[in-house]
Amino acid sequence: MGILSHARAKTTLMLMSKGQGSKDVLIPKIPSNWDFFLGTKDRWIEIDFPKELNSTNAIYDAKEGSIFPPHYHRFSDEMITVLNKKGKVRIITELEITTIYYGETYVFPYGIKHAVVFEEDTQIFIHWHPHFEDGWEADFLGESEI
Repeated sequence: MGILSHARAKTTLMLMSKGQGSKDVLIPKIPSNWDFFLGTKDRWIEIDFPKELNSTNAIYDAKEGSIFPPHYHRFSDEMITVLNKKGKVRIITELEITTIYYGETYVFPYGIKHAVVFEEDTQIFIHWHPHFEDGWEADFLGESEI
């Protein structure tokens, strides 16, 4: 991946965070029944895994055009897998822009700033490891933090 690709990816993240203030978000518990995510039309639900796997897991059901804004997780890696055949997710990190489709997975190491754009109605499985101690948490980024 070349320097121009890196610059394009970082610039895209900056533009996506333009006008956004930074904020730490803590949701004490991912819902055990389908519920809307933070005032969006997207829904999510917790998936229980055995405690010894030390992970937090969810299914996220996003509408076409939904954007999960630039953020990062301080202590947990995040792995997403597209579950539905028509699913299409554009991933933006500081280093690259890529698209994943049905059956494909992408891993964000902890601390990596990233955003997700749902280009079709898409369901994803999300796996965070290690598990969140106090509920789901993310640091959403303002333009100056990219």
